[in-house]
Amino acid sequence: MQACHIDRPALNRQLRDVILNRRKSDPGVVCHNQGGWHSERDLLSWGELPIQVLLAIVSKNAPTDMELVLAWANVNEAGDFNAPHVHTGRDFVTSGYYVVVGDSGDTVFEPEEYRVEPMPGLLAFFPYDHTHRVEPCNEQRITIAFNFARLRAATKE
Repeated sequence: MQACHIDRPALNRQLRDVILNRRKSDPGVVCHNQGGWHSERDLLSWGELPIQVLLAIVSKNAPTDMELVLAWANVNEAGDFNAPHVHTGRDFVTSGYYVVVGDSGDTVFEPEEYRVEPMPGLLAFFPYDHTHRVEPCNEQRITIAFNFARLRAATKE
């Protein structure tokens, strides 16, 4: 796993507000979330400036041979958690950005039980097929998930 810390507290507050406002008008989808809110996987098309700033930061920190293809927001409240899951599709790298963590559960990778302790501004990259889960939260936790695909080399004709 590769990780970096993005020290932008003001950006995190703006992202929180954008995501919570979106949750008010969007029922979201139920995937691996047990409680909580999982947005549609359309965050790349959200036009709000804080989202666009974060997308640029994430793309800059991603492996150079990767293209950002999907993104979505997650909001867990007290008692909510995410069941074990993998990210599927043509994705080769997955990333999570921690916006708000409060007293929330770790992200746990199975079967090794490798744990990522959430902290605001943490951007973590890991292989898409690593099974992971989120332990139950005691306070609000807001994250943004990203899937990347390997850039395809141009073919010669």
